[in-house]
Amino acid sequence: MNPKALLAVCLFPAIGVGYGAGYLMGRQAATRTTVEVERPVEVVKEIVVPCPVCTAVAETSEPEVPDEEPEPTAVDLNDLAAAYRENEVAADLKYKGKRLRVRGHVYVMERAHAGYPVVTVSGTGAFIKCRFPTTEEAAVAELRPNQKVVVTGECVGVHSAMVVLHDCSLMGDR
Repeated sequence: MNPKALLAVCLFPAIGVGYGAGYLMGRQAATRTTVEVERPVEVVKEIVVPCPVCTAVAETSEPEVPDEEPEPTAVDLNDLAAAYRENEVAADLKYKGKRLRVRGHVYVMERAHAGYPVVTVSGTGAFIKCRFPTTEEAAVAELRPNQKVVVTGECVGVHSAMVVLHDCSLMGDR
């Protein structure tokens, strides 16, 4: 009498890995993996299961879907500057590391020592520095003093007594 066996077929047969009488390498034959055993067995049931190798390949080979960047938080430029003037620690907790959108007027355009463009944006008696990546040079070059702008950028806190946003971009709604 032949011993009975359970044959498990890999979900990813193109890889050619299957289970049967232990962990064995097999060959794809139609919809099942051929497994060589020392003595004949009667297959009583065939099931399809993922093997650890194939599952790992499948889990790592799926394309990554980039997380959508959240909408920047609209903040009044004067309120942002006042929050940092009143309590820098509390303002950092509220704004630092977050993408913000501010409206104001161009005060001055300059180039930082590191080479990236910087625009100082003014509100009513308040100023913030907006650092732009070099890829935004052309857009910054078109700005004029007193021009209305809407800028988005990540708040990095206060440097030289001024709130700084970095990785900035100009929004079309000015």
